[in-house]
Amino acid sequence: MPRLRSSSPRRYYRGLHLPQRHFFITLFRTGFALLLLPLLTIAGCNSTVAKDLVAPQNLDSPVRGKDAPADILAEHHVYRQLRIDVGPPPASLSVWIVDPIPLPVTIDLDSDAQDQTKVRLVYAPQTRPSTQPLAGRPKGTLFLLHGLGDSKEYFPYEFYSYVLAGLRYRVIMVDSRGHGRSTGDYLTYGVRESQDLVQVLDELERQNLVVGNVGVLGISYGASTAICWAGIDPRVRAVVALEPFSSLRDATVDAGPILLGSTSWMFSNDDLQNVATRVGKLAGFDIDRDSPLAAIAHCTTPMLLIHGKADTFLRPAHSIRLHRADPDHSKLILVDGASHLNLWFKAANMITRESNHWFGQYLAIAQTAATQPTASAPN
Repeated sequence: MPRLRSSSPRRYYRGLHLPQRHFFITLFRTGFALLLLPLLTIAGCNSTVAKDLVAPQNLDSPVRGKDAPADILAEHHVYRQLRIDVGPPPASLSVWIVDPIPLPVTIDLDSDAQDQTKVRLVYAPQTRPSTQPLAGRPKGTLFLLHGLGDSKEYFPYEFYSYVLAGLRYRVIMVDSRGHGRSTGDYLTYGVRESQDLVQVLDELERQNLVVGNVGVLGISYGASTAICWAGIDPRVRAVVALEPFSSLRDATVDAGPILLGSTSWMFSNDDLQNVATRVGKLAGFDIDRDSPLAAIAHCTTPMLLIHGKADTFLRPAHSIRLHRADPDHSKLILVDGASHLNLWFKAANMITRESNHWFGQYLAIAQTAATQPTASAPN
């Protein structure tokens, strides 16, 4: 082998015989490509994951954009079905109204239950509730908002619609854009969804379908949307938020490894942050400015935050951060042994009791304030 004249790779290659030179050039290029390939792969994966997170959850669903038939409405005790156009960007939302149930409702919950099959609603007497609206005025109007990838027809939301209707509220169930029977081309994690709900409430008021003051109970994605909505709409007088996320950045770091499964080793925290940033750019919102944490920080709407201590999907730190952002107008309850998937039924009796008190207190306060006479200006 000839004597090396320089440590420069280019000079080194020139000093070699032709076959040796080709071998080392190929080896150098291959090694560089092998180092670069994971970076390019991860960058491509970041983009793919972001697109998946923005994409409608119901894109291939046969019920997307279709109203429910009469038998489905009867099964869920829906008093009235509506379709309300919102936007921009345009979407058509499926809305159900469940009126107060004319029979007392209690919850039969096995304290050792590990799944929803042990959760039952018990009507007294032992008959199914009427689908006819209850005579008399409901105590108020409560929106019920579902989680990511769910729809208003899933059992947890059917369950809570009966619970809230049993407390004599009119319940408004909405399929968020890109979910269930609604349309919509992409998700924004509470930003556009909260603006959609402003328009839904506008339309319901126009049709004289809003009774009393308005509250919201949301679960996970729906809980975060409820907080964002309260931040822009003073008509929302009280919120109960079950296991919300505080921001998309924090949610991506928490939930990302679980959603990515066996490929999660490829993604660092910086990669997950990059995914969150890409989601915001794809969907046209600022993930740092437009978040539940930012909304609650400048909002005076009373918010009850309930989170499972064993939640590893969206850790209880999310609700802790939200509560600390506005301790004067929020209350935090952490539930022992409850995870992200089972909080809604493991703590069903407590959630019902606390929600009843929260809505009863703050919707009544709002009603009293609204009916008090306004002081006359001095002459």
